[in-house]
Amino acid sequence: MVIARKDGSVLRLMTGQAISGSLWNPCGGHDFVSATEQTATPDANVNTNYYLNDYLGTTQMELSAGGWPVWQGQFTPFGQEVIDGNTANYIGPQPPDGANTKYKFTGKERDAESGLDYFGARYYGSSMGRFMSPDPFLNSGKPWDPQSWNRYSYVRNNPLSRIDPTGLYDFDKSCGKTDGRCQRFNDSIKEATKLRDSLDKGSKEYKALDKALKALGTAGDGNGVKIGFGATTKGGLLETDGMHIQVDYKKIDNLMDRQAAAGRAPDMDVEDAAGDVHEGIHVANNKAHGQGTDDEQEAYRAQSYTSEAGHSNSIVNVWNPSWANGPDREILRQNAVREAAGRSEAVEGKKKDDPK
Repeated sequence: MVIARKDGSVLRLMTGQAISGSLWNPCGGHDFVSATEQTATPDANVNTNYYLNDYLGTTQMELSAGGWPVWQGQFTPFGQEVIDGNTANYIGPQPPDGANTKYKFTGKERDAESGLDYFGARYYGSSMGRFMSPDPFLNSGKPWDPQSWNRYSYVRNNPLSRIDPTGLYDFDKSCGKTDGRCQRFNDSIKEATKLRDSLDKGSKEYKALDKALKALGTAGDGNGVKIGFGATTKGGLLETDGMHIQVDYKKIDNLMDRQAAAGRAPDMDVEDAAGDVHEGIHVANNKAHGQGTDDEQEAYRAQSYTSEAGHSNSIVNVWNPSWANGPDREILRQNAVREAAGRSEAVEGKKKDDPK
């Protein structure tokens, strides 16, 4: 609830708070000499509360079952809670803030006794902006990436644009705490790994998938690959710019639905994995998406191998299970790969010519 003063200032009232003083009556235009306003008391039989988060998943406000504000939070960039204008610059029991939730900074559980946040793989101290134990993956430090040398640092000291859902992996800010896209991406990497391992290790198919997966890495390996979600810059299903991969699952799902309606029925898990492999080739070659036809052909070829290994209709038409036993399967594959790479090159050229 808010109360507007005559001078235009606004008072916010949380549940159970009261205010007294001179208030402006907009109907009669008169001042009350003395008045008291108090918000409604929540129903004692209703224990449901609702929480509003910011773009990083940090809890910012608590609402009662009736929608009344109960608590409002404020946090520094590295997660210290601001209470009455002060922050607790120590590890230990934190001052009471009146909140009923213990899930605060980026939605992680804050321990009442230590003030540490539990990230799954390790605990994080917001008062220091550091994890309390080193990254458990020994190969996370890379000579070419100084921010990876500190095994205790949080999201490479960039907390306003990155989050760390598990204490290991760097997704960008588009991955919220309840966002299933983060888990879907991790699952697709597992699927791609399973499909690679189903192939003969000496085959060109295995080597292509292995190249892509090694470039993408695993959670917490600190190789600099960042994953984001949402609309892509050039309109693709997935796009890679340097070491950043953007995934548009909404567009991917729409395409899969259309193909299923047309009777092609692609396997979603396999096609997610195939898309990851495609972008992994770009990362491995250290090129942005669509910058070279040869690079695109290699990426689409690896994507085709992945769809084939999973017996799925490719959503980008670089593999069809009906080709499997035909004598011209590789000719059909290569023609499809060239066409797909040509489409990507055409889109890239159009974007370069667009003055916008």
